[in-house]
Amino acid sequence: DLFLGSGGADFYNKMPPLLDTYYVQNDSVFETAVLPEYFENASVIEVNDFDNDGDLDIFVGNQAVSNDFGKIPLSYLLKNDNGQFTIENNKGLQNAGMITDALWEDFDGDGVQDLIVVGEWMSPKFFANINGELVEKKVLAQEINGLWQSVTVFDIDRDGDKDYLLGNWGVNNKFRASEDFPLRMYYSDFDNNGSTETIVAIPKNGKYFPLEGLDGIAGQIVALRKKFTNYRDFAGKTVEQIFDKKALSNATVLNVSELRSGYLENNNGKFTFVPFEIDLQLAPIMDFLAFDFDQDGTEEVLAAGNYFGVKPYHGRFGSFPGAMIKSKNDVILGLKMGLDLSQKSTRHLNIITLKNQPYLLVTFNNEKARVYELIKHN
Repeated sequence: DLFLGSGGADFYNKMPPLLDTYYVQNDSVFETAVLPEYFENASVIEVNDFDNDGDLDIFVGNQAVSNDFGKIPLSYLLKNDNGQFTIENNKGLQNAGMITDALWEDFDGDGVQDLIVVGEWMSPKFFANINGELVEKKVLAQEINGLWQSVTVFDIDRDGDKDYLLGNWGVNNKFRASEDFPLRMYYSDFDNNGSTETIVAIPKNGKYFPLEGLDGIAGQIVALRKKFTNYRDFAGKTVEQIFDKKALSNATVLNVSELRSGYLENNNGKFTFVPFEIDLQLAPIMDFLAFDFDQDGTEEVLAAGNYFGVKPYHGRFGSFPGAMIKSKNDVILGLKMGLDLSQKSTRHLNIITLKNQPYLLVTFNNEKARVYELIKHN
């Protein structure tokens, strides 16, 4: 069968193009089947029989709400009952955050597949599968709010337990974030016109300044044109100087304390974040792929990314060539293995098999996909 997640910023509220679609295959013909109605922007679909009843259930993670960025979208766990799907009532999972990726994985070692989700403006979240019910567990040594894009399981320190690789935004950009002074996003209806706005602010010398200039912010909040009639008056103003205290106090504030990609090191079921070296911080890491690429009996992980969907002010995040992660101390950049993914916005990495031979399928945004032959060198 075939399950398609839908989305797009051109669609909002209850527009039909936001509906996901489920096709059932009957004698090589795909027929549309009934799904519960929900109108979201799908970002990830992961399948697993979470209730152990013999059929496959589906987690649909959603990233953003069209025309209302900053609002937490609803994500859904669809329970399969002989081909009929219903929404599982799980408030913690439904409101988990701006989900970008998810992974069914037994992180607590009880033999049952649990669920890990990552996303933007949030910390990774771990949901333990307890008798068919997903319950959030606090397994991180500390919360690490990031702009997370991807997650996979890999024993990167080769100590016999499972660690988790996390793709983040990297540090080669104009954002700044730390535990003491995180990147901030203020979400509110600042001008009381019935529509919400978001203001991203970066720290400098203990104060917060908007990332956008006057044109960008006034494009959302027209009244600022009256308060700041020229660029000189606006320049160098902090968020507190631009907006009054009441407007800021009514705003929802989302934080990012970590921009680096890295891994969650497993210490007897508790996980500590360890950042990658600088070569893996050049651009957002959008996907990981675990596979025995060199056919030595041990898996490696291929990482790829880059992102171009930003304003010219930010520049293009395109300098990451991809990398093969063999262990925490053994990383090979794509340039050294015939795989230069720089200046390409990689979205997905997959292995396809033709005539018993594995090939690497790399899917790009706004560019033709490519297939690479895997050659073993002695």
